[in-house]
Amino acid sequence: MPMLIKTFIGSCIALISFCSCNSKLTIGNMAGEYHSLYKVGKGMSGSCRLTLCKDSSFSYSEHFDLMYSSGKGVWELKKDTITLMFDNPPYSIYEALAGGETYRGTWTVSVIRRNKVQVKNIILVKKLHLTKKSSCLEMKKNRSE
Repeated sequence: MPMLIKTFIGSCIALISFCSCNSKLTIGNMAGEYHSLYKVGKGMSGSCRLTLCKDSSFSYSEHFDLMYSSGKGVWELKKDTITLMFDNPPYSIYEALAGGETYRGTWTVSVIRRNKVQVKNIILVKKLHLTKKSSCLEMKKNRSE
């Protein structure tokens, strides 16, 4: 009898583990801040940050040397793919002076796991210690200005 109980408990634990690892991707569990630092050539590096908010807004930025490029807009999740739809603000003198650009159009982002996404050829990892509310509220303040 004790062997049967151990087998039953072991099966229950395995089932719970399997279900939790394969949980459905939702806007709620994908929302957060993703980042990556990457090397470009010898002694040079860049960084990317993607912030996905629960209200379906997002911001994306890339830093490389003295250049800074960014964009914001709305995002949607379908199966294991995130679609970023950038706002299309008018071109500004700031872009030219900053040496970067404001991203426009639509990008497709692959979801590798709930804590990893791939933008272009760069893997971004979710920052788990960040409070999602703070960065999204800050983004809303900047949008309203």
